[in-house]
Amino acid sequence: MSGFQIRPAGQEDLDSLARLFAAHLDEQAGWDRLFARSRNPAFDSLRFITRSWQAGLQQFLVADDGSRLLGFIRFSIQPAAAAAPRPSRRKGSRSLTWGRLLRAASRYLLRWAERWPDSTFLTRGVTTGYLADLYVLPAARRQGIGTRLVQATLRCFAEQGIPEVYLQVVDQNQAGVEFWKKMGFVPHRHTLVHPGPS
Repeated sequence: MSGFQIRPAGQEDLDSLARLFAAHLDEQAGWDRLFARSRNPAFDSLRFITRSWQAGLQQFLVADDGSRLLGFIRFSIQPAAAAAPRPSRRKGSRSLTWGRLLRAASRYLLRWAERWPDSTFLTRGVTTGYLADLYVLPAARRQGIGTRLVQATLRCFAEQGIPEVYLQVVDQNQAGVEFWKKMGFVPHRHTLVHPGPS
């Protein structure tokens, strides 16, 4: 498929993005027993997506064929715990910039680090990128959309001088594991889960 573009999500995309996100969560529940067990049926995807987008702590890129969204990627900057940067911005500016994102994320994650100093997501002394979600509609898969979304996100990180990017993938999702390896990701940690009393 060549008739699609990768672009940042806008306010007009939030409804469609929420539907894609809900489908993504349902699919993830099929791979991850713990996720499925804790999945809250009352979870409001639109509210979550809208708050995430408005707060600017996370970024969304979408694949758009001109008539609908075919997929999305959600990512964020995980700042070093040492200090929260204070980039300058024009007074009165409400536009979302990487500087605003980094500053807001730094404040949030520094508070997080004080409560959970051994957090997997926080690398002390090194600012990293984190890929939270990637989803493409089943009918639009194997056409390069996921690859283009990831490549665009990696370029965003590279432009900010961020050397490392992390993500998590469930072992049972073998297609996902192979996709991420193809994109250049290598294993870093392995999470073991005890299923509890049988």
